[in-house]
Amino acid sequence: MNGTLPNVGRGGAFEFNYFHGRGSDTQQVGASDQPIKLGGANFRGPQKCSTTSRLHWYEVNARGRIFSPSPDRVFGVDFLIGAAFPRLDFASPRRLSRRRRASAGLA
Repeated sequence: MNGTLPNVGRGGAFEFNYFHGRGSDTQQVGASDQPIKLGGANFRGPQKCSTTSRLHWYEVNARGRIFSPSPDRVFGVDFLIGAAFPRLDFASPRRLSRRRRASAGLA
């Protein structure tokens, strides 16, 4: 090879992404506080309310790139189209109260 880059003016890729996260929290509900409502269950005070959450994110994309024909490639366009499906699970372990949210969208 002579040290120069190949003459490539365009390209593309398919991508699949998966993300996962989880968390937990505890909050004190006082006797005079409004109850916490979660999935049809009411959590009245005084008590500690513990919750857990999990997030799953699925994504599929197609990416394309087109560059100018000049040797130094000073101009380029990058385009992306895809779909995503996030799912959030939210639960309180003290009572069997769960809520799941899921939707789909375009990227």
